[in-house]
Amino acid sequence: MKRLTCEMCGSNDIIKQDGFFVCQACGLKYTLEEAKKLMVEGVVEVQGTVAVQGTVNIDTTKTDTNYLTNARRALQKEDWTEAEKYYNLLEQNEPSNIEAVFFSSYANVRYSMVESDHYKRLHSMTVFCNSISIIDDNYTDNSFEFIRTIDSKINDLCASEYVYLQIDKPKHNEITEALNRIRYTWAEALLNIAEKIKDFNSKRVIYEFAKDQCLKIKGTKTYPYRGDPKVEKALDIAHDWLYNNCEDFKIETDKSNMQKVKEEIDLKRQALDRMNYTIKKYKAQMGYVTAKKVLTATTVILGVSIIPGMVISLLLGFCLTLSAMVTCSITAFIVSKITISLDDYYKAANSIQQLNQELLKLQEKYNSLSANQAQK
Repeated sequence: MKRLTCEMCGSNDIIKQDGFFVCQACGLKYTLEEAKKLMVEGVVEVQGTVAVQGTVNIDTTKTDTNYLTNARRALQKEDWTEAEKYYNLLEQNEPSNIEAVFFSSYANVRYSMVESDHYKRLHSMTVFCNSISIIDDNYTDNSFEFIRTIDSKINDLCASEYVYLQIDKPKHNEITEALNRIRYTWAEALLNIAEKIKDFNSKRVIYEFAKDQCLKIKGTKTYPYRGDPKVEKALDIAHDWLYNNCEDFKIETDKSNMQKVKEEIDLKRQALDRMNYTIKKYKAQMGYVTAKKVLTATTVILGVSIIPGMVISLLLGFCLTLSAMVTCSITAFIVSKITISLDDYYKAANSIQQLNQELLKLQEKYNSLSANQAQK
């Protein structure tokens, strides 16, 4: 840095007084123009208060470049603590830098995966979800390619192995649901970002990412028991846009739906065949209903005859009583084997009627999808 040197005595002790630069050693005064000629390389010592008007800009470009280089190197090595540190330093100077915002939290949650503290892991995931909303707020057209990176890293995170504090199902389910919250938060951010994008192909990529994240949530084991309507709504939004705006997606979706409907029709027909067989079996046994009534009446009569038979047995012996009891037992056994419940028959008949109605609706749906495919 340049400094002032007195041409009279060589002193560098020069200060500004009353509009002049005055040498404190010899007292010589210089005007501003004369003082400029006295500037030499070195350190300028300033005494007193220096008033600065306007804005002072501090250039941190070189420092930020070094932070980013160190952060990316640490991320590549999966040194999560170092990556978090340097991305945090970069975020302090560039609060809207979505790479710094994302990876500072991402590195933190990845490190928590190898820690034994279950609750710290859950907390780091909550922080990570909050950082995703900041990415949505600071998205620009120049950030589109980085969206691919974020989507890939979130998939890596949700598929990573992690250490359990204790191997028990409740804690496993908590972690799974926390990862699902991360996926949903990202899907929601993607839907918001898609509304800002004008390019059709870029918009399509964003909606496909959102759809895939929702489908992966639905594929987890805990989802069927804790289904979130918000996830279903997000999936519908992404799917509807793709279906209404992308012809190839619509064709593939219709084909897939046709196949699913066809499989469902086959299953209904199989169920209908089983019920028809059951009805035939019941009808074949209906001829025994009359026999059931006769045998039941016989059983009642014989059963009632036991009481007077006991009185008669005092005179004639126990032969008649024993004979009646044996007859009752045999009759009850035969009735239980050859008769059916009429309630079961009516239930089977109602099931057949219901299956026929469902089969008709499925067939109509299949025909409608086939007609749409034929028009294309």
